[in-house]
Amino acid sequence: MKTSCGEHGKVVLFIGCVAAALLGVLLAGGRALSQDAQKAKKEVRDTGDAKKEKEVRDTLEAIAAATRRTSELAFKKLKEKRLPAGVKLEDLPPPLSQEEVAALGRELDKYFDEDVTVIDGSGFTRGWANYRDKNLLPQMLTIRKGNNHALSNMNVKMSGDTAWATYQYTLDADVAGKAHKIVGFGTAVLRQKGASWKVVHSMTSGRVAPTTVPRTP
Repeated sequence: MKTSCGEHGKVVLFIGCVAAALLGVLLAGGRALSQDAQKAKKEVRDTGDAKKEKEVRDTLEAIAAATRRTSELAFKKLKEKRLPAGVKLEDLPPPLSQEEVAALGRELDKYFDEDVTVIDGSGFTRGWANYRDKNLLPQMLTIRKGNNHALSNMNVKMSGDTAWATYQYTLDADVAGKAHKIVGFGTAVLRQKGASWKVVHSMTSGRVAPTTVPRTP
């Protein structure tokens, strides 16, 4: 059976329309799959970041908890002493031994990078061993009590294997026979190394506790 040119043109047009419709469906499906893939990838990334953020928070909290336990041990040992008549608790020599303070250093070793830089009230220090042995541990040897070393208002940001955190801290301690009630702010930069996070930079700025708590960062 013969078909006219007009009929042939209609058939070609029909086929073209069907092909265009099928192509549109395929493209739409491809875009939907791409969007679903991107959404799934984002969910995985967000889940991973949330896990890393928790690990960073746990690391900083663990550092504060370790120093708090050591100072609480000092206070506990002082309270167990029998005071001679007329002698006050604060008049006794610091109770912690070299080994007890060294144990704190060993516990903190796993949280700090060996090349960490530290800025605090004592100035600028480079290297964890340098800061630990010349600043932190000598100070801990003179401590008598300090059961209120706590972090709050922590804010953590992530970028790959690097994290930075800002936080507020409070410190209530008796160091070298002098009472210290301090509130301040800190910044810590951490880098993921293997399965753990290491502090590579730390800066704290504290001041004598005011009657009102300063604004959070």
